[in-house]
Amino acid sequence: MMTKYRWYHIKFPKENFDYLSAISNKNFSEESGHGFMILMDEYGESVFRFIYQTTIQITSIDSEGYQVTENINSVRYTDFSIFKVLNYSFLRIENPGKNLRELLNSIESTIGFGFMANPIYMEKALTPRMFSEFDKFKLVGLKISGAINNDLVTRMEFASKEGIDIDKIRSLEGVNYKISAANYELYQEGLKGNLSYTSSGLVKIGGQLSSKILALFEQDLFMLI
Repeated sequence: MMTKYRWYHIKFPKENFDYLSAISNKNFSEESGHGFMILMDEYGESVFRFIYQTTIQITSIDSEGYQVTENINSVRYTDFSIFKVLNYSFLRIENPGKNLRELLNSIESTIGFGFMANPIYMEKALTPRMFSEFDKFKLVGLKISGAINNDLVTRMEFASKEGIDIDKIRSLEGVNYKISAANYELYQEGLKGNLSYTSSGLVKIGGQLSSKILALFEQDLFMLI
């Protein structure tokens, strides 16, 4: 099973800001329609759950054949974590939905004026240092977009079970391209993991090495700012 992630580089109103207390004091209530819970992951670190209320419209037909519309309140949640790498603070969102504005607005209103969150995009290549921690890795899927000249734009997709060496793809010679998406397989001591990402910043991690892949990936997050 693949888990989706998205990261933001965040800044607090002041150094050593106690965000844990600020978030823990904002509990969910039906009056506000949103709030937070604090959970613990398998390593004993704090994981925050943003709970929010949504309204679902259901249309049905009554016994007389008339259309009836009913509003039903539903509760959803999104899990996120806050952590630090060197002097940089990051927000990690697990299995993010398409619209994260409500979550970010709620965090901002809870922490207060001066909070900033900038999305992390995957416009740069992953660092060789991360891959060196594994016995073997393969690039098995690749999507690129680029310009051949001023009038011609190309989009290409490549896949290989044996692995892709970008430097040996002759059709990319002379093309000023960017990686739109990439999919890796990583191996260590008989275990396998998967890592895929898009240039928009959505990352999927899965397999038996998922915990290690996530930890190594986040060590170098500051290089993507």
